Amino acid sequence: MLPLHSMSANDLERMADEEFWNYARACADSVQPIPSEKNNYQDQYLECELSSGTCLIPLKDVIEVLPSPPQFTHLPLAPDWFRGLAPWRSEAIPIVELDGYLNGVNTTLSGGMLVIVRYSTMTVGLFVPDVGLTTTVQFEQTQPFQEPGIFYTPIRTGVIKGIYSEEPVLDISALLPDVIQQVGSRADG
Repeated sequence: MLPLHSMSANDLERMADEEFWNYARACADSVQPIPSEKNNYQDQYLECELSSGTCLIPLKDVIEVLPSPPQFTHLPLAPDWFRGLAPWRSEAIPIVELDGYLNGVNTTLSGGMLVIVRYSTMTVGLFVPDVGLTTTVQFEQTQPFQEPGIFYTPIRTGVIKGIYSEEPVLDISALLPDVIQQVGSRADG
């Protein structure tokens, strides 16, 4: 058999079937596996700056980040933190002012950014003053969320997955259903 290196197409062509497959197995055995990194997409978070501090949103739930539209279609009887509806990719999506939703204070900022997030079939725009960098967080690095501080009202503790470096890690799978339920209950009642 020829050495594993410097094989030309002509050399491979002249090999008998059994010799070719033996050569292919030897080549496969000589390949060193690529070490897999511990940091995967699930552990990446987007830093969102709010008036009361910074929070982290799982990057796996973020579809797009874009400048906030200048106007929203307001809905009657909606909570103060619900800015209304805005067009996004040929559909109307609800826009939530994340500061107001989390801490109960309506900050009515102009400008800002929309972080478009999706969970299941729900797509929502989270209005934030600014976004920062992405950061990697391993599950073991988060602390359990104990008590609400000045950053969040007690009613919103269920949407916080944990704390990383004094920054709350949001749980989009809890936040979006809560937003939809709250807006729906205000409209019904």
